[in-house]
Amino acid sequence: MMKQQLKPSQRKLMNTPDDRNKKFFMQLRSDKAAPISGSSSDVLSNSDQPRNLTRSKWDRNLNNSIRDPKKLKRIHSNPLSAQKFRQKKFQYIDEMERKVKALEAEIALLTPQVAVQELHVALLKMENNFLNQKLASVEEKNGIKDAVVEQER
Repeated sequence: MMKQQLKPSQRKLMNTPDDRNKKFFMQLRSDKAAPISGSSSDVLSNSDQPRNLTRSKWDRNLNNSIRDPKKLKRIHSNPLSAQKFRQKKFQYIDEMERKVKALEAEIALLTPQVAVQELHVALLKMENNFLNQKLASVEEKNGIKDAVVEQER
């Protein structure tokens, strides 16, 4: 597959605010704690800067955040914490999926046994009904015999 050549006007469209932010933060990383001086046209144009924030506020905030050790520690540990959280979440999901598979296997094993037991219960009920009918007929015969014996007396 051939790559499609972009016209210069199309390349400008590819320069989105996200791309400009990436460039800005990449330069910050490379400069470390060095303050940004001179013109900022190579990093951000005036239209790229956030509204209601001047360049000096950006500088002040960046310099303060870089100097503050607590903030540096938090900035460094936040992605690590997020990574640990995602890892624990994936482990939890994997564990739950394993439990679901184990329970589904157990259900597959027990379902036929339940069906067999239900048939057994149905047979026992039928046998109980038969025995109750037999008992009733025997009692009826005994009742008739008792009545005949009493009549003979």
